[in-house]
Order: sequence, then C-alpha cells, then structure tokens
Amino acid sequence: MVTKAETLTTTLPNLVNIMTRAALAVSSDKESIFRELVFQIAEIMGVEYAFIGELLGEENQEIRVIASYLNGEYDEGYQYSVANTPCEKVINRGYQYYRDNVRILFSDPHAHELEVEGYAAIPLMN
Repeated sequence: MVTKAETLTTTLPNLVNIMTRAALAVSSDKESIFRELVFQIAEIMGVEYAFIGELLGEENQEIRVIASYLNGEYDEGYQYSVANTPCEKVINRGYQYYRDNVRILFSDPHAHELEVEGYAAIPLMN
C-alpha cells in the first residue's frame, strides 16, 4: 500500500522540477518564449510532438501554429483547419485526453502524417 506521505515524497520533487522548467520557459526572451515553452512541455510530458497554436477567424475554424517541437526540431507559422481533429474537441469542450486510437477516431491528416497514437491538450486563454 502506498501512503499519502510516500506519494507526496515522490510527487513533490517532480512538481518542483516541472515548476522550475515552466518558470525557465516563460523567462525566455520575447522571441523564443514559445519555442522554449513548447520544448519544456514536450520534455515534461515525455512526448515526441508538442505545439502551441492560436485560433483564427470568427468561428475559430483554423489554428496558426506559433511553435511546435517534433523529435528535436522546431517549426512554426503553419496553419490548419480544426475540422475533424482532436483540437476541435478542445476548442468546444476544454481539456481532452486520448490514450490511443487518435488516427481511428479522427480523420486528421496531420495526425496520420505524424503517426499520432495518443493526444492530450488544454486550451490556453488570454
């Protein structure tokens, strides 16, 4: 049996590490803040791909990627339609998590191209 104290002992260092990395990311210079933030998200979550996007249009039907990180490479500035993507669910419902089957559940060409299996996202609002 794992006690609350044992859970806190193993969780607290991880939380401190995550908060330290987040603080470093948002302390970056204005030009690289999103790159650093997306890198830290990928590292903390242990994922191959992470991105930060901005909703476009009155109907929020497109996303412009501000920064993305894929297997050590950065990218930015591309746009895509949210129709039939997991992002569409995030826009309409908030936090979404799919452990697997993303390519089966969504006809998102980007997810198919990247061979995405799982997906997690939360909307960031200003």
